[in-house]
This record gives sequence, structure tokens and C-alpha cells, in this order.
Amino acid sequence: LGRLESKKGLLPLLQGYARWREEGADAEHVFPTLVLAGQPGGEGANAICAFADQQEGVVRTGYVSQDDAPPLMAGAEVFVFPSVYEGFGLPLLEAMASGTPIAALDLPINREILGACSEGKPVWIGKFITAPSATEWYHYFVNSVLPDGTLNRAPYKRGMEAGFVRASTFTWEATAQKTL
Repeated sequence: LGRLESKKGLLPLLQGYARWREEGADAEHVFPTLVLAGQPGGEGANAICAFADQQEGVVRTGYVSQDDAPPLMAGAEVFVFPSVYEGFGLPLLEAMASGTPIAALDLPINREILGACSEGKPVWIGKFITAPSATEWYHYFVNSVLPDGTLNRAPYKRGMEAGFVRASTFTWEATAQKTL
């Protein structure tokens, strides 16, 4: 959800998704649709869009309004956040508030927003991807999506409940208090 550009890590995500579909084509497997929500913009947008448009199972929505974002997010099987650079990561809060499981790169800002236990394990999301590579995303899809095309929600269960609570701690009032 946002601009389609290189720093969002979309090309490795798309490459991993394409490899997963290609290698599993012979199996009786249902592949969920990968939805890219947002307008092209910035560096690498043309390459991302060209690759996405050639892939089976990938849909580009174009611009998504603030009114349309919550139902889109709530209807997702999982919110994949492959961004390699993020100032804050508002879409993560939106996903938590929608009760949608999240897969994101293991970045300090993502850990800050999503929260972490003292042992460094994620409270909210079921999976942190360690590197923004096509191979990492391929392994995520292989290990997380069931043959019927749904997400294996077992690793996400505890975090989905905690996500609602965590998202509610990010308010404009709390932000104002912290900055004063």
C-alpha cells in the first residue's frame, strides 16, 4: 500500500512470488493473488510495473483512497511489507488495526512499530524476512502458504490479538505528548 518504487522492495517480492508459482505449477496448489496497491512513482517504478504486468496472479490496483484502504487490508490473507527503507511505516499500523497478519523485513523501524518481546521475538507478526531478496520471499511463500492458497495462521494467532492493542497505542495524543 503506497507508491510502487525500488525502496519498497517490490521487485524481489515479485521475483520470489513468480518463482514460487513457477516451481509449484505441477502440484495441486491454489495460489493466492498478489495485490500491489498504489501508484507507480519514483526510482524503479517502470521495471516493477513491467515485471508485475507479466506475472500471472499479480494485480495492480493503482491509487487506493483512505476510505478503500481499510477494507482492502482487512480482506487480505496477509499484508506483505517488503520495504527496505521506511520513515515510519503507517501501513503496518493499518494492517494491525485490521487484524491482518503481517510479513515484513527485519528493520529497526518495523520492530519499533510492531513491538517485540524482551527476547527479541516479534509480538505481532508471524514472520520477519531477514533479507530483501527474491530467495527469502520465495521461502516465505513456500513455508507460509498452505496448498489451498490460504495462509498458515498458526504462527500469527497470538500476535493478531496483540496487534489490535499495539495499534491502539499509536495516537496523535500520544505522539504530541512524546514530542513536547
